[in-house]
Amino acid sequence: MTNQVKPDGYFLCHKHSIVTLAFDDADELVVEGFNHQNALSELCIEEKEPSGHLAVAFEGAYGLEASFTCHAIRVVSMIPGIPDASIYSAEKV
Repeated sequence: MTNQVKPDGYFLCHKHSIVTLAFDDADELVVEGFNHQNALSELCIEEKEPSGHLAVAFEGAYGLEASFTCHAIRVVSMIPGIPDASIYSAEKV
């Protein structure tokens, strides 16, 4: 997101990417609020001492909230662009 405002009053977003993550050896999964949108506001990752496992939390803006632990996180792919179904897909960024 930039500090620029578009004519419709929304902030201009750019540098969109489609990122696929893999969470290895996930455990202690808790999922709440799953619905048709599942918009996330934040992805939190913290190292748990002394095990070295990672505590992962998906903080929901609307819908899904989830938390779990895992041994490792891998970036499987990162593709510049906007998903076809995104509300931003009609924008020229």
